[in-house]
Amino acid sequence: MERVYISGPITGIKDYKRNFAQAVELLFNKGYQTINPAGMEIKDGTWEQYMRADLSLMLQCDSVYMLQGWKKSKGATIEHDLAVTLGMKVSGAKE
Repeated sequence: MERVYISGPITGIKDYKRNFAQAVELLFNKGYQTINPAGMEIKDGTWEQYMRADLSLMLQCDSVYMLQGWKKSKGATIEHDLAVTLGMKVSGAKE
């Protein structure tokens, strides 16, 4: 089963957990195993700590699914660029 990492804007987005949950449902219904970084909690974690943890999860996946608005997100842009550099399949929002 293909493992898909979900990437998208989190910082400053009020309903980001809902956006990620909708992607989980969509991808699960298509037969994918999903990795949802929006469900991860690091007590009093910094942005950098979250990114290190997120990238570790992403590197365990086969592909990356980009959510709408990802180009406005510093973290999602980093995830996208790394996925492309590593030759990972990238799907979802093209923006």
